[in-house]
Amino acid sequence: MQRSIGIITEYKVNTGYKEKFVPIINNIVAGFDNIPNLSYYFITESNKDEVIKRIKEKKLTYIVHMTESGIHKLVTEIRNLSKNFSNCVRIVVDSSFFGDKDYRTLGINGIKNDATYLQKNKDDKRLLERNIQLNKWRKTGDSVLFLAQQPNGSGCKPISVPEVKKLYLDSLNYIIKNTNYNIIWRTHPNCRAIPNCIFKVIQNNKDRIKILQGSKLRKTYHKQELYESFNNIVCSVAISTNATVSSIINGVPVITLSDKCIVRPFSNHKIEDITNLTYFNQKKIYQWLCNLSYTEWTFDEISTGLPISNIIKSHYLSNV
Repeated sequence: MQRSIGIITEYKVNTGYKEKFVPIINNIVAGFDNIPNLSYYFITESNKDEVIKRIKEKKLTYIVHMTESGIHKLVTEIRNLSKNFSNCVRIVVDSSFFGDKDYRTLGINGIKNDATYLQKNKDDKRLLERNIQLNKWRKTGDSVLFLAQQPNGSGCKPISVPEVKKLYLDSLNYIIKNTNYNIIWRTHPNCRAIPNCIFKVIQNNKDRIKILQGSKLRKTYHKQELYESFNNIVCSVAISTNATVSSIINGVPVITLSDKCIVRPFSNHKIEDITNLTYFNQKKIYQWLCNLSYTEWTFDEISTGLPISNIIKSHYLSNV
């Protein structure tokens, strides 16, 4: 059966496109060449009208693009259009759930918990190969770790910037007023400045709040550094960052403030839960991690075509 696939290759220059996306795109295209009965072409602003026409005529089966909305208007436009045509499936490339820079996740029609991942009952081979081990729940600690994100980042959408700030502010104030825990505010690695309203709370509570500045860590940022952030942490608080997976792996429970967070099924959902945390079944979590390990692949693996070929096959079988 002949299938057609398009890949969006045009992104804003200031997103670091050449450095981050070109190698990934090249590996994806190399993978296309290894998938039988697949025709593909590149999607840019110049041929956008033809792409829209092919989607409406049900001649375009799959679209591959980097991350989600916010990175380029073309991605947003194609995404919004494809929602109205069930025949057109988006395969979205995003960051690793496990914090590994050499891996990329492949999800259907979204990122994080908004995406569909068809992996079920997978073995732990890929976890063991990457030396990922699930630690027992930690039930003691003196601090709460905020895994902060950029309020205007695509990872926080569809929550508005004012809503993101309010979630953070309400959570900070609740912990300050209702617990004796210290707080570590870990900024996003690309953060240039903490929002003023949040920085004011931090400044007014210097005796209890410490900043772990992501921008200063950017050049040396890696998974081990993230893991060390969980020392003496009783709980992590986040909106939807993938760093919550690392929190759970390290045995630190999570409070997620958004349904979009990938760990949502195994997390507490309200900041008020900080005083009565739920520790979820780790046998179920381990199986979930096994499944999750089959959603992301190295550049070399992607270039074989097998990961995308498996997604196409699994998606087809799930809709027969």
